[in-house]
Amino acid sequence: MLGQSNFNYSKPIVRPTLLTAMTAFFDVTHMGCSKCTAWLQNGLLECDGVLFVDVCVEQGIVAATYDPSSVNPNDLRQIIGTIGKQVCRYYYAELIGNTKALVVDVPQEMASVK
Repeated sequence: MLGQSNFNYSKPIVRPTLLTAMTAFFDVTHMGCSKCTAWLQNGLLECDGVLFVDVCVEQGIVAATYDPSSVNPNDLRQIIGTIGKQVCRYYYAELIGNTKALVVDVPQEMASVK
């Protein structure tokens, strides 16, 4: 599934989870093309607790916003490595920052309220 660069995975946003969300920033080696962006975004978003993913291939940076009650930065680092092995890119991720997520109000039609 990760080998399909046109695969676009999304999930509903749960508003209460956003209040405690964190964002981890990783320096990732061996990224080189737009397929890397799709593989990393889709692969991380498939994981429970990952809410948003932003990838900057040119800078080698991945930012993953996550629910700390479901997943932690070390888990995310390992997942990035696993995704790299699956697509023969052998990504190596180093955590370079972890902070409370900056969350703006989410439009009601995009959020599921629980």
